[in-house]
Amino acid sequence: MGLETLVLPNKNEYIPLVSKDSKILLRLQDEEGDTEDAAAITPWGGYVLSPYVIRFFPNNQPHWIVSPFAFLRQALRLESFPQPDVTTENGQRLMLVHIDGDGFISGAEWFGGTFAGEDLKELILDKYKIPTTVSIIQGELSPSGKVTDKNKKYIEAARDIFKLPWVEIASHTYSHPYKWQELEKNTSGKGLNMPLHDYSKVDFEKLAVIEGGDNIEDLNIPRYEFDPKKEIQGSASFIDSVLAPEDKKTQILLWSGDCNPGGAVVKETYEAGLYNMNFGDTILYYDKNSLTNISPLGIAKDGYYQVFAPNQNENMYTNDWQGPFYGFERVIETFELTDKPYRFKPIDIYYHFYSATKKSAFKALERVYDWALTQKVMNIYASEYAQKVLDWRKTLVISKNGGWVIRNNGTVKELRIEQSMGYPNLKESRNVVGYADINDQRYIHLGPAIESFIRLQATAPQAPYLLEANAAVTKMEFIDGEMHLRFKGHMPVTFTMANMALCKVKDSRWWRWWGVEHEELPDYRQRYTLNERESDELRIVC
Repeated sequence: MGLETLVLPNKNEYIPLVSKDSKILLRLQDEEGDTEDAAAITPWGGYVLSPYVIRFFPNNQPHWIVSPFAFLRQALRLESFPQPDVTTENGQRLMLVHIDGDGFISGAEWFGGTFAGEDLKELILDKYKIPTTVSIIQGELSPSGKVTDKNKKYIEAARDIFKLPWVEIASHTYSHPYKWQELEKNTSGKGLNMPLHDYSKVDFEKLAVIEGGDNIEDLNIPRYEFDPKKEIQGSASFIDSVLAPEDKKTQILLWSGDCNPGGAVVKETYEAGLYNMNFGDTILYYDKNSLTNISPLGIAKDGYYQVFAPNQNENMYTNDWQGPFYGFERVIETFELTDKPYRFKPIDIYYHFYSATKKSAFKALERVYDWALTQKVMNIYASEYAQKVLDWRKTLVISKNGGWVIRNNGTVKELRIEQSMGYPNLKESRNVVGYADINDQRYIHLGPAIESFIRLQATAPQAPYLLEANAAVTKMEFIDGEMHLRFKGHMPVTFTMANMALCKVKDSRWWRWWGVEHEELPDYRQRYTLNERESDELRIVC
């Protein structure tokens, strides 16, 4: 009890109650000597009575009174076991960047600027060459699906962005639906859908004044009635046929507006072969720091899963784009508070194109990028994060033969255990590459196989192991007692090996017969930095 705020007895909620044969977590007593066992672990489970679960403060900020972790574990008799984790891989925090298409054609409000799509490329995307998922709203660029004199510059700007090797392509729908489930119930009226060729006369100069953001409604496309297929599959087809280079296709749908579609609409993303993401209200400040501000990984809807964004975008940090427009720099507080003392989320730099329309907004973006890139991260795309969340839901953890069997499709490659559970036994485990201690948890790194076996031991292993890496392990096997590894990532590969006192890393290139160049670190660790995003086969030779 008393996790985030103190227990304050409330006379108006007092109920004389005795819990027999129980572990009492909270007992209150009145002036007559009667008692209330307000929280207890019982023979049949456990309970916490209101108002001792969560307290709401005058600013409407809730705080946990009881620790949900400790209480649920004890009440449900949950044993400790390796838990699949989507925040981390190979000991480094995952980092993604995704951009909603709102305001792509909005004009700059600073001297020397043009429009957001062009300016954002020059100011941010050309500067920070890291994996970035970029979306557009078809209705902003071309409701008709055609290239005309009026929209040609916007089309060309989108094409230039999608050509960037570090950009993944996404759709932010056709018309930017704002209240999805209301549109699903009533498809007549503003923001709803008909065939594309009806809109060849849309005035793009008027559309250009729309400044995006979740505080606006759908784009007002004439005679348009809501059609989920056109919003999702149709917008992706437009991007693939008109905007995307030949070697790229749309990978993911980023939900618009309230980001709350019904199950039938979520199903459309699966039928279109797209991953989906957005929603979730994870925002923490140092003056508003509570676990109640952290959203889950997503939500199941009629048998389909909507993946939530790890955290919220700049619209929320700028008071619905009313200012201060530098407010997004406070997302750094969210990143820090969802990392320590417990890692809940990866880093997600999530914003809209309209951030390029105001100088203070894109300067805040630069500060956020610069901070994030000083952290130990593994950069991934939004679609890869969505895949990890879906794989997390399907991962099996099976107690067997004094250890655990882990089965999934090989996308989730990190397990988390309590440090008191011990260390991975590298000789008796399978598909285990190494481990790292983060906060008070131990993170175990898995190789590329879809099945792993984890056996733990009381003492730290003496054999070499992977401490951390910014790239995925694509091969891991033991040949004649040597560990063989391959790495593949989106950035030049860096990795650190531990227990390397009498060992070195060699690769298949003959001129490196003496070992790959590296930096010696304390405690017999070695850090390797490669120029490539994919390594040759590496051998740990001792």
